[in-house]
Amino acid sequence: LETDIHPNTVDIHMVNNNGQEMTVRGESLGGGKVRIVKINSVQVDFSGEYSAIIVIHQDKPGVAAYITKCLSDRNVNIAFMRLFRESKGEIAYTIVESDGRLPEDIGNTIRKNQHIHEVMIVQMRNMMREFKNAKELLALCSEKDLPISEIMRQREIIIGEMQEQEVNARMTHVLEIMKEAAFSPIKHPVKSMGGLIGGESKKLFLHQASGKGICGELLEKAITYAMATLETNASMGLIVASPTAGSAGIVPGLLLALQEVYNYSDKYIQKALFNAGAIAYLAMRNATVAGAVGGCQA
Repeated sequence: LETDIHPNTVDIHMVNNNGQEMTVRGESLGGGKVRIVKINSVQVDFSGEYSAIIVIHQDKPGVAAYITKCLSDRNVNIAFMRLFRESKGEIAYTIVESDGRLPEDIGNTIRKNQHIHEVMIVQMRNMMREFKNAKELLALCSEKDLPISEIMRQREIIIGEMQEQEVNARMTHVLEIMKEAAFSPIKHPVKSMGGLIGGESKKLFLHQASGKGICGELLEKAITYAMATLETNASMGLIVASPTAGSAGIVPGLLLALQEVYNYSDKYIQKALFNAGAIAYLAMRNATVAGAVGGCQA
């Protein structure tokens, strides 16, 4: 019985038309980040963020060198390379991740070695230059003369393989859900599933409307809308995890308050959401936003 399995784990068992079988285990780390940790019975580790070649081969001297030579001959730049095996001389997995797209026929070249059983290619389509930290993000903004929000929007178009209109429509829908989650409990209070909370956001709203608040209009509205979103969440309503359900009230609470106080348009707020997405992506990439991984303060 395995006891060290990540709480957000899925095993996928695949069988092709020739009867060949494979089992892949993946882990969801939060914020859209995943990791492949097992192929068949062999422990591996790669993210799927890069184009990758997965080579199944016999654990023999010279095989890894052969693979790298094949890639070098085709001018493939290696970002990461790892070799995994169960025991000496048995089946091994070499995983090579590349910064760019891989040659379509590279698998056929690598398969020519007698010790190689299979080659699989995970090709990232329409690859863009990624940013791994804030410095790289700002450099990309400077290079393209674009704000953070537009860099992130273009990333969504490319990584998500969507048309510009679809990405824009999705963000419009996200904002609509945020508004409903933040405004509805104030007008129509709902109790949580356990009955412990419900109606607090309306009380905050009435308190702020009476002029008795001491935090100022912006902060009082932000607190009210954040609490309302949490009430929607606790009563099994529809929310936008931003990036997690536990923190779902903070982003809409603040942005919707700013929109009301300063009369920002929906389009302007949507740009702010793309901007926030870029910051959350960096936090997710370099740390974690999953409570299951980093604790409730993640």
